[in-house]
Formats: sequence, C-alpha cells, structure tokens
Amino acid sequence: MSKIYVTHLTILLLLFNALAALGQGENNQWHFGRGHHMDFNNSPPTYDTNSNIVTSEGSATVSDAQGNLIFYTMGCRIWDRNGNEMPNATGLLGNGPANSGFVGSGRESVQILPNPGNANQFYVFSASDAEDGLDTLFYHIVDMSLNGGLGDVIPASKNTVLFDAGYFGLTEITATAYGDCNTYWYIVATGTPQNGDILAFKVDEDGVSTTPVRSIVGINYMADMYISNMSPIAYFAVHQGVVRSSFNKSTGVFNNFEMLINNFGDSHIALSPNEQVLYRATPYSLTQYNLQPYPDTTAIAASVVTLLPLANLGDIRLGPDNKIYMPQAFLNAYMSRIEQPNVLGTGCMFIPQYMSIPNQISYYASFGPPARIRTHRDTIFSKTMPAFPCSSSGLQLSSTHPNITSYRWNNGNTSSQQTVSQPGIYWVEARSSDCKLYIDSFIVQYPNMTSFLGADTLICTGQPLILNAYPPDADAYTWSDASTGATLAVTAAGTYYVTAKEGNCTFYDTIKVDMVSPAIAILQADTTICSGSSIMVTAATNMNSTIYWNTGQTGSSVSATKAGPYIAATQNICGIQSDTLLLTEVNCDCLPMVPNTFTPNKDGRNDVFMPLFRGTCETKFYELHIYNRYGQLVFSSFQKDKGWDGNYQNNKSADPGVYFYMVKVISRYGAEDKSLIFKGDITLIR
Repeated sequence: MSKIYVTHLTILLLLFNALAALGQGENNQWHFGRGHHMDFNNSPPTYDTNSNIVTSEGSATVSDAQGNLIFYTMGCRIWDRNGNEMPNATGLLGNGPANSGFVGSGRESVQILPNPGNANQFYVFSASDAEDGLDTLFYHIVDMSLNGGLGDVIPASKNTVLFDAGYFGLTEITATAYGDCNTYWYIVATGTPQNGDILAFKVDEDGVSTTPVRSIVGINYMADMYISNMSPIAYFAVHQGVVRSSFNKSTGVFNNFEMLINNFGDSHIALSPNEQVLYRATPYSLTQYNLQPYPDTTAIAASVVTLLPLANLGDIRLGPDNKIYMPQAFLNAYMSRIEQPNVLGTGCMFIPQYMSIPNQISYYASFGPPARIRTHRDTIFSKTMPAFPCSSSGLQLSSTHPNITSYRWNNGNTSSQQTVSQPGIYWVEARSSDCKLYIDSFIVQYPNMTSFLGADTLICTGQPLILNAYPPDADAYTWSDASTGATLAVTAAGTYYVTAKEGNCTFYDTIKVDMVSPAIAILQADTTICSGSSIMVTAATNMNSTIYWNTGQTGSSVSATKAGPYIAATQNICGIQSDTLLLTEVNCDCLPMVPNTFTPNKDGRNDVFMPLFRGTCETKFYELHIYNRYGQLVFSSFQKDKGWDGNYQNNKSADPGVYFYMVKVISRYGAEDKSLIFKGDITLIR
C-alpha cells in the first residue's frame, strides 16, 4: 500500500497535502480453467462461466484496488477486462499448447507482477509446461495505457527469455513475493538437472534481474509454494509432504529447510489468514495442521485433522473474503469452502458442497496465484517558499531526516548539505532504510530591492490585481495606502509602493499600474452580396493583439465570399473579445426588375405586368401571384415570360387600383438552390 506523507523543514517550507491510501481489491476476480469466473466484489462471491480463458492448469488474474478487473492470462494468451484478447498478445510462449495436445498445462506456471518503474505496466511471467520439454522462463510486459486504456503487450517485450533451465530443469511451480522498498521476487522451483534448487529473480525499478539468487534445496519435485506476507517464512508442498524454510525478502535467499509434515502425496497447500493453520489438499484427503507448536514438528504432524477423506480436490486458495476455496475435481460439480480457516478442528466449518458449479473443474486447474498489490516507497514532499538573504554570501541548505542512506542533489552532490550563492531552484532526494523517499526543494532568490513588485503593468476593467510583497513572511510592511498586509488588491490605475522589513533587511519597490477596457469591433454592418462576388471585412481592437477569424485566418481584414457569420476575436490578459458580421448571399442574375404601374388598355405600351430578368437567369422554378387589396388571388403564372394583362375571372377587366404581387424564383445556379422571394405592390391604371 502506497502512502504520501507531509513533512516540514525549518527553512521556509510549504506543506503538501497527503494522498489517500489505496484499496485492496486486486484479488477480487478469479478467472481460471475453462471459462470459470469467481467475483469477490459480491458477498457471498458469485460464480459464472462467462470467462474466455481456456487452460488446463496455470492462469493468473489482476484487478485494481477497487476490485475492477484489469486483465487475465494463461501465459501464452492475455484477455483484457472486456474478455477480448489483447491485439499484440499473439505468438506468446510459455504455458502454451503443449506437444501432447494439452492447452496451458503448466501447473503454477503463470504469474503477474506490477512494474515498480511504471505504474501503467505489469510483467506477465510464463514458464513452459512440462509436456513441451522447453523448461524456459519467459515474460511479456502489458502496458495499460495502450489500446485505448484496455492494455496491450509491448511488442518489443514479447517472449523475453529470462532463464533456460534445460530439459526437465523446471517443475512448472512458480511464485512471487514482496521484497524491500518497491521490489518483488519472481520465484521458480527447478527440477533434477538444476539440483531441485529455488531461483529468485529480483524485480525493481530497473527491471527484471537476469541473474537469479539461487537457494540450494535438493528437493527434486515441488507441487506448490506459499511465501508468507506476514513473516519471513515459506512453505513448500513436495511429494514427501510439506517443507518449511525461512525467506529473506531483502536478499531473496531461502534457507533452514526442514520437513514439517512427512506424509506422501501430491498436494496443494493454503494457510489461514493468521497463518497459524495449514490446509493440505491431496487426491486422497483434505487435512488441517496446527502450526502453533513450531518448532515442535512432531506436535505439528500429530495435530492433523481429516476434514474430507478420499477427496479428489483440485487447487486450494485463500480468498479475499478470508475463506478458503477448493473445487471437487472430476467427482462432483461443487465448490467447497472453509468458513472459519483460523479455527482448529471441525470448528473451521468445512462445507463440501458450498456452491454448485455448472461445469466440472479439472483437478489440475489452478485458481491462479494472488496478485501482488503495487507497492512504492512512501514519498514525502517538502517545498520551500522563496528565501531572500540580505547579501550574496553562501546559504547552506540541508535535508535532515531519520535513517537516510543516500542523498542526491540536483547538481550531483551526495552529501546531506549544499551551500549555494546563486539564485535558483535546488532540490534533494533522500532515501531512507525504512523505504521512504524524501524530496525537498528550495527556491533561493536574491531580490533587486527596486523591482521585487515586478515591472509596471496594466489591469483590465473589473479585474483586480494582487500585488505581493516579498519576502512574504517579513516582519513588517507599509504600503502607499498605509495598509500593512503582505499583499495589496489594486482596482484602479495609479502608482503604488511598499516597504518591507525583515530583521536588518529593508526592501522598497514601486509599481505603476494602468487600466484598459478591451474592445474589438467589425467596421462593416451586416450586409448582402451577390453570389460569386466578395467584400473585405475589417476588424479593429484597442489591445494590440492578434485578430483571429472563424475562417482560420488572422489579421485585421479577410475576404468574405460566402454567406454566413464572420467572427473576429482576440485574446489577451483581459480575456477573449469578439464581434460578428452576418453576410447574406443572393443570386443577382435572378433579381427581377419590377415596374410599379401598368396600363392594360391595349395600346401596345405597358399593357402587361411582368417581372423582367437578366438573360443569364436560368430558373428551376418560377411563380407569380397577384392579390387584390382584400387578399384575393386574381392571377397566377408559372412561366417567366407570361405576365398579367389586367383581366381576371373569365377575362373580366380588373378594377383600377393597387394590387400586390409575390414572385418566387429558384435559380438553377443559386446558392444552395434556395428560393428567392420578392414582394411589392403594383398600380393598375386604365
């Protein structure tokens, strides 16, 4: 669990806020076997067959601190949180389709570890299954920032060979353990050609060590490993029984091996939450042992309680709900559970048929190893406020914290102190033996006594300016308005000054503040242009700022050729100002010439009322309607060359007077084929 603390240095430090502790839901999702899924975000946990995993044995799953699935894997295949295989998770080696035809036949061959050097990444370790005879350790790196946040394998990391043990040099049994200060151990049990030893590979911020720490064991076959998080102890299930050893998380060394339970049987093991009770699942029985009498191994062996005789149980694992789970392989489609694993004897409440399982689980199918919670050094930030020495004599900066093993200043200095005589920002990283990283920064300034308020400036109407006097924790201040605070709020133009005193140091400065009201204006009013023509649109601002147009152009003027809004904007210390011109576009070829009178007396002059168009006006649609003063329609025409002769209703002569017309035209080449509508009145004279 990672924490960030807050501390305080004696030389002008500003405290940083602490980060909240992380949750612990990393093990709340189990994907295993052939399509099996258990979800511990629910209480009690739920079981489903909605997983896409297909493996005979090894698998691994990791979730985030809130229990949300991140991804699951069988080593040679990796599925994202939506159950889709990651795009680059192709051609992966380790725990793959074996020569014998078994799919994923490595027993405990798959492990996941967070990358200590990159919070977005995970290592997926995968050991070859025994049937392949390769006995090689591979790893791939999954980066969760790839594939839209669903994660993907970094191509260059695929099938990185960590160790090649030679034929039958590995036992398929792997595990992980916590190390010191944001480190982990990837642990592998070897076979006969490797003397049955244990290899521990360190995983830290620099990556995965290719040189393992070898612990001499001399056990040729291991079936399971359990490495305690609570104490420096490890347990191993072997053919002969159960072996106990010590484990040094700093060095990765196992030693002091001793036979704890001498009882033959290929088995899986699990410990109670308090690690005082051991459970052993074999093809023959489920048994319980009391570990509290240690080092009296005879008493431990004698404490055996058989919870289920003649059992054919598969894997066994402690769940995040502190219950122990195991499938009844081959025989029945049930999940068994131990309700109170810390309780000795039958009081542990073993329930053989706790949960019905739709599909039987293979005896060899592994629940998968526990996901390791991402660990970090506890990081402690301290930040200085500006320091103003009265002279340029050397200033000594120091970082004093308990249990510090190394220092690193920004200039490479590795001592606990740094003497400076120049202004600037200085920082130091201090690493402690108790896994803390202290980061202290110092801002040193030697101010010009006539300019610490800054250069003369201007303010915008309605926007106050805060003047800061430095040093900000001086003994006394006096402003031009007689106020005595460290700051002064300015809302009007003028000249302001301040005197600051700190010990024997006196600082004085003056600043002139002008005021401006920002404005921008387009010089033209909204207007209309003919299709195909253009006008220049010009804007002006009083802020001497660049003018940006919504056309993508910059400058005071743009050429406007199309209808629509033209927006000019400028951005400056006062914010954003803008103005808009609306430009309308018409097809001028189809603008009609309409007379205001006509005399239908058949004298051959002005006898017909008809709008006239240019010869270049080609129309897709034309209509003319004439209405009398009562709104009654007296004439209509849909031909551009046919007008009104002054008659209506069976060739009756219309009365003299004022009539109203409406002309609607759709030009064949008009802007967006929009209708042009013209209205007016015409006087009929007889």
